[in-house]
Order: sequence, then structure tokens, then C-alpha cells
Amino acid sequence: MADYQKRVWAEKYTAARNSDNDVDYEALSKLTQFKAFKNNPEELQRHEPALLKEFYEVYLADQALKADAHAPTAGSGSSKLSQRGGAEHLAIEQCDIHAAQQLTATRNQASLASDQAPGPPISQTPVAVQEEGAPARSLQTHPLRGEYANFELSISQVLQQFREKLEEEQARSRKLEEQLAAADNELSELRHLYLTDNGITIALTKELRNSILQLAEEKAISSGLRNKLAKVETELNLSKQSVTTHADNLLEAQASHAKKLQDRVLGEKK
Repeated sequence: MADYQKRVWAEKYTAARNSDNDVDYEALSKLTQFKAFKNNPEELQRHEPALLKEFYEVYLADQALKADAHAPTAGSGSSKLSQRGGAEHLAIEQCDIHAAQQLTATRNQASLASDQAPGPPISQTPVAVQEEGAPARSLQTHPLRGEYANFELSISQVLQQFREKLEEEQARSRKLEEQLAAADNELSELRHLYLTDNGITIALTKELRNSILQLAEEKAISSGLRNKLAKVETELNLSKQSVTTHADNLLEAQASHAKKLQDRVLGEKK
């Protein structure tokens, strides 16, 4: 990525970082190593040290470009800046202004995250002014290098505390699940236990008491239905016997009446 592309990306990142809106950082970022995610401040903070490092590399490169532009050329007594013309001079100065603005905004953001880290915050750390003609200072020896380490350390400490708290919550959750499983097993055993009046006192749960009462009620209803069914069957048998007896009596009366008619007819013929 070219320096101007890094600068444009840093401007977009800082503007998005300073806003209070839900910004899609992934859409703004074009670098995989700086990729951040929407509505995920922890992931965003994890990538900020790499962003700061890349930004200061661009800043130091701008300083070196400015120093090189003001350095005199050999034998001519004129500067490279005068040879490049007013347009290039304006472009260089504009880049320097942008770099200074982004440096201030980025240092303010980084200082908020490093207040609890050892050492002074980044916002109170002086930035060395590079003299004209001096080579660009290496990032490894830059005064802000230590603040990068402090910033990364503070983030690592916060993440470690979060992991420890998460592990404690997971252990507590597992313990509660084990207790719940044990209580469920005990309740199942009590449900299948045949209770008799033998003087043994068993601590029954409300759910088990309700189940026992419901079972006793169902047994009583079932017993009543059986008794009622037996009574109906008895009445039905009696009715059947009565109907059979009445039918037999009718048949006997009919046979007797027929015999009398037959005897009467025979008597008249004689």
C-alpha cells in the first residue's frame, strides 16, 4: 500500500473511530491485518496498536520527505523544493498538515486506552521534531515505541481478566447443571417409590405431593367406576332374567290357550 493510501485510510479510520454512530469499520478498512468489525469495540482495540504503528511510519516518511525537499542540491545553491515548483510544495505542506492532524487525533484516542497502563499517557509524551536533512527515525527507537507496548499490555490485561471471569462463570454454570441433574435423578427415584404407611418420613417435593394426590384421586375414581359397572351388570342380569321369565310365562299361557281352543273345537265336532 502506498503512503498516500495509508494516509487516506488512517483519516477514514480516525473519523470513524471518533464518531458515536455504528460504523462498518470492515468496509472502511482495506488491509486484512487492520480489519475491524462492526459493533465490536474489543476487536477494534485489538487492532489499534498495529494501526498506530502503520500511521507513525507514514508520519515519519512525511517528515523525511519534507527534510529531503528542503535539502539543497549539490552545486546549484537552490533547494529541491524550489525546483519542484509551487504545486508540489503545496502538496507536501498539505500532506504534512494532514499528518499532524491525524497524529493529534490518534494520540488523543490512544491516551484514553492507556491511562491505566504504567508510564505517562501518549497524549503527554513529546514527539521529537525531526531536523531538516536528518534521516527518518526508526520506529524501533521512536519515543512512542514504549507507549505501544503499554497500550498492548493494558489491552492484554483487560482480555485476560475477561477470560478469567468467563471461565469462572462457565465453572459455576457446570456446577449448577450437575446439581440440577442430581436433583432430577432424586425426584425420579421418589416418583417411582411405592410409599406405604410404615412410619418412614420422606421429604416430598410439592410436585411429588401433587402427583401422589392426583394418583390417589384417579384410583378412587377408577374404583368407583368399577363398582358402578358391577352394579349395572347386576341390574342388567336381573332385567335379563325377568324378561326371560316373562317370555316363558307368555309362551306357556299361549300354549295353554291354544290347547283349550283345540279341545273346544273337537268337542263341538262330536
